[in-house]
Amino acid sequence: MVEPQPLLSIVVPTRNRGRYAISMIESILELSGDDFELVVCDNSDDSSVDDWVAHRGNDRRLVYERVNGVLSMTANHNHAFAMASGEFVCLIGDDDTVLASLLNGCRWAHEQKLDALTPDTPIRYCWPDLVHWYWGKRHAGKLYADKWEGRVWDGDPRREAFACMRRAGQGAGWLPKVYHGVVRRSLLEELKTETGAYCFGVSPDVYLAMALARKVCRQACTDIPLTIPGNSGGSNSGRAAKNQHHGDLKNDPHMAAFGDVVWLEGNPKFFSIETVWAQAALEAARRTNWEEMQSAFDFAYLYALCLVRHAEYSHEIRSAVSGRASVPGISTASLWLSIASRIFRILGARGWYYLRRGMRPTPRGYSREYSGYQDIRSASEFVSSAFRDRAPWNRVMVR
Repeated sequence: MVEPQPLLSIVVPTRNRGRYAISMIESILELSGDDFELVVCDNSDDSSVDDWVAHRGNDRRLVYERVNGVLSMTANHNHAFAMASGEFVCLIGDDDTVLASLLNGCRWAHEQKLDALTPDTPIRYCWPDLVHWYWGKRHAGKLYADKWEGRVWDGDPRREAFACMRRAGQGAGWLPKVYHGVVRRSLLEELKTETGAYCFGVSPDVYLAMALARKVCRQACTDIPLTIPGNSGGSNSGRAAKNQHHGDLKNDPHMAAFGDVVWLEGNPKFFSIETVWAQAALEAARRTNWEEMQSAFDFAYLYALCLVRHAEYSHEIRSAVSGRASVPGISTASLWLSIASRIFRILGARGWYYLRRGMRPTPRGYSREYSGYQDIRSASEFVSSAFRDRAPWNRVMVR
């Protein structure tokens, strides 16, 4: 007897983070319903997750594989996507989890024949080992929740792609993202057929958001939380919290596994959130032959961000500026003027941010704060009881 296709594949690549991954698996398998699968691709050196699955992972909704050898983050993602079989796909990290509203939203997306459902993330969880460069351990074990209204509206992938490139690829925004969002799996398969893999580059989430923007026709956006992002001490977000998410391209631990990454001309040659996201957005536009998006990329804004946030890499930034100024039609003087104007804009926004934070000097500003959660499973149990899914899925129609 052939098993019916799952409505949703929740895809999770993991490596050497068993403590987080096991709690994530437990929390998701506690959800009711049999129309989803949890796909876990484990590239760990140790067998902690493998052992847990062998002894307690008897749920048929769990699709687990342990892959030997060292995979880059992108290779691990590609392997995990290949294991999925659902109509829709949602990608999360091994320190995250999903809510029942994700399943309800997918059922509605199926009825509406949507290509993508893109949510906001107003709920976030900080693992007990998270240490912030300024707040120290004041985030540890806490859940933060911002307000949401339960709105659903039509998305515009092309408009959002232009907006992403005008901010130099800095964040996916309302692009049709698969990371903490929902995308039809057939579109991922089309990407793989056309480009050779589901994703390339060093930031799979930004790459896929930009690449899928060219594929998605019918997208809905919502401020309703569908997942709970987790920030843990052992993640890239944990490095960012410590202000350590930057380094040399060749020697940084994040970059070490990427032996064949293409660092496109004009992108400053050092590792940081800004340069990684820029690389991913540019690589997606290049791989999908989206020339108008390549032309829309704001290099001056990228250089301004890097100079403000990573002045210690000024040599690499100036070298990138010089290389960019050698492109026909771009003069050094006009490029530096553009950079200067964007620096003033960035500093103004930063000043306004610190003014607002000064009005409420707490770790998460105006977020509601809940303490005492030792893992993502206990945090999700609280959210499930305190924030019922009141999404108006049955009352919303998308054009």
